[in-house]
Amino acid sequence: MSSAGEPILKGKRVLVIEDRYLIATDLCDEVAALGGEVIGPAPTLPAASSF
Repeated sequence: MSSAGEPILKGKRVLVIEDRYLIATDLCDEVAALGGEVIGPAPTLPAASSF
């Protein structure tokens, strides 16, 4: 949370690129918990270019 009480990533889109599935899902959960919109996850940079 920010000092104003809003989630830190509110209104932000975050592209998660990670080739290990369990780590990718954990990252997505953390981004969402901080108020961000998760894009992905993608296992590689070329795969992420389709998002």
